[in-house]
Amino acid sequence: MCRVIVIILILSAVTVGLYTLGAIGPSITVSEEFGLKDCDIALGSLGYPFISTDSCEANGGQLLSENYRDTVPSDRGRHLYYLTVPVKRTHRIMSRWYQYLLADLNVVLKPDYIKKMKEAGPSLIVYEVAIGYRDDSESDWQLLSSGNSSRILECVPNDWGVLICDHFPLFELWSVYHKHYIINMRFLWLPIVSDYPTDNSVIKEMSLMEIHQNPQFTYVWFILKTVFFSLSFLSFAYSYNKRKLSLYHKSLLVLNVSLLFFNMPVEWFSLLIDVPWITLLNDLRQGLLTLVIMIFWTLVINNHDVQESGIQSVIHSLVFASLTALGLLVYELCERGIQVFLPFYSLWGSSYGRGLIYVSVGVASISCILYIISLVINFVKIRRKIHNKLEGVANSNKGKLLQGLNEHLLITIFTAVAGLCGYILPVEVFLLHGFHGNTDLSLYGAITVGNYGLWNCYIFIVTFLSSSTVTGYKILSASDE
Repeated sequence: MCRVIVIILILSAVTVGLYTLGAIGPSITVSEEFGLKDCDIALGSLGYPFISTDSCEANGGQLLSENYRDTVPSDRGRHLYYLTVPVKRTHRIMSRWYQYLLADLNVVLKPDYIKKMKEAGPSLIVYEVAIGYRDDSESDWQLLSSGNSSRILECVPNDWGVLICDHFPLFELWSVYHKHYIINMRFLWLPIVSDYPTDNSVIKEMSLMEIHQNPQFTYVWFILKTVFFSLSFLSFAYSYNKRKLSLYHKSLLVLNVSLLFFNMPVEWFSLLIDVPWITLLNDLRQGLLTLVIMIFWTLVINNHDVQESGIQSVIHSLVFASLTALGLLVYELCERGIQVFLPFYSLWGSSYGRGLIYVSVGVASISCILYIISLVINFVKIRRKIHNKLEGVANSNKGKLLQGLNEHLLITIFTAVAGLCGYILPVEVFLLHGFHGNTDLSLYGAITVGNYGLWNCYIFIVTFLSSSTVTGYKILSASDE
């Protein structure tokens, strides 16, 4: 029992240490808010050319200030908003260490218009947006992506009765390969209220919250992935030598292969080439590892029953594990999978998309809870069986091996409960971020880094304790016979 306490303490120390690193270390994101500029211009498709402060009047447009905007009768198709990232006054460039670039838009409507909207509730807005890039300050802007999109604008009154509208996601780029970016956008549809027919008579101001990964956090994360990849390769080599011994060893080999694939630090390639699919790949790798480790836990806890009755004895646990992975897979493919090609797309942009998010994440969360309950029930059963077998042989070699098996099961159930809670919580935190526009993701970073270390350490430990574990299962089966 002392050994299991020591191992759990080691797991806890590593996990808490990484949780602390994620919480008090470099913040996972950096954000800054900028006001969008206005240009009254007749333009066909956005991005041909891109409009900025330098090119607005050169292309026949007129720059509009906040005070001057109301005096210019601008039709909806002529009113264009633009912003360069980073803005010129910051005198910096975007870095590939930023990893991703997210933008939340804040639309401030005029008070008189807001009064007429109070009875309408959430409103659909439709806009056209284009993103361009360049790698120096002199060359022409090149089109990265463009298209039409829609969002639901939700406004609620504050304590003074003023209607405040939520931020909503404008676009999500999962690779920051270029040094400068530009955004052009114009509204195609705003909620129509009589006496307010045009954009400049409706919108008081607009601002954009630019969010990217903290490069200091990126340094730490890359180093962690590289170190754990080296360790997981040693763990894989050890499990490969024992691949023909038993079902347990074969499942352990599959687990180590999944861990090796997950730890592979492919993020380094994002510093060399444009990889907008890298975040989707990382999420799919984590989902695969989660599914494999849940199946492994099922086989560990129910190994005795599987040997006696076959795989059908644990089919319910495997179904719960599959539904957990499937629910999160649906969300990933429908959100980030599409964003690889259409960065302006978001499931949050429609009521159907939000419904899909709630259903998929809800199914995953409920299935995960049912899986944990099933795992704990089976753990109690096998613990009782081991306790009965230990009577009379506690001081013999068989008793020590059974005690070792008991310790392994304790470590497994501890890691399973802590690990799965740590897997679902970041998803919930991210969904709250997406829904409320909250960019403080220190909790998300802490849970992600801590859970990453927990699962790695657990797999390393069970790999190097595998021989005694299998012997304990054999003794348990022989005792039944």
